Amino acid sequence: MAHPDVSLAELAVKRLGRTRRALDALESGSMENALRAGQYLFELFTTKPNNKLLCCGNGGSAALCAHLVGELAGWFMKHRSALPAVDLTSCAAAITAIVNDTDGQFIFARQVESVAQRGDVLLAVSTSGNSRNVVNAIEYAKKLGVYTIGLLGPKGGKCASLVDLPVLTPGEDTATIQDLHEVIMHIWCDALEGLMRDDREPAVVR
Repeated sequence: MAHPDVSLAELAVKRLGRTRRALDALESGSMENALRAGQYLFELFTTKPNNKLLCCGNGGSAALCAHLVGELAGWFMKHRSALPAVDLTSCAAAITAIVNDTDGQFIFARQVESVAQRGDVLLAVSTSGNSRNVVNAIEYAKKLGVYTIGLLGPKGGKCASLVDLPVLTPGEDTATIQDLHEVIMHIWCDALEGLMRDDREPAVVR
């Protein structure tokens, strides 16, 4: 049954307003670390041929990790060779085995142990910054000499104090923070493709 005092159009306007305010706040004062992170990813992909990006997050943040890795392994806007990135949220066999044998708080740390090496980058995505399994992944990554970037909400949470580079984004609620996280990821992809000189032959021609 429809709510008598609200319309779909009114709800849409409210949602767009939240995102618009957050985007304005991002553009006016919260971009410095996002740009630093983009520069670090550029250096990873252009000067460290034996290293890679690892991504982890929960729920909507997990979906954003899969999205980013898909853009890097595939294409964003430009014909180019694939970039080395691993999504730690997508392997159901690994995640369910780790949860069954130990505890859900180790689903990412265990995979970091499995595939990470010194010089890699871990992108930890969390709107609260307090997800225990993300915190554990950061802590273990740092032991291995992995550079850590946190794509976080406005408060940053515990992750902000742990990562090498915290990227805090404005937002009044989880959905709005995730909207901005996706925008920042697309900025990174756009920048990488715009700045990189790629002489390698892609495995597949688009």
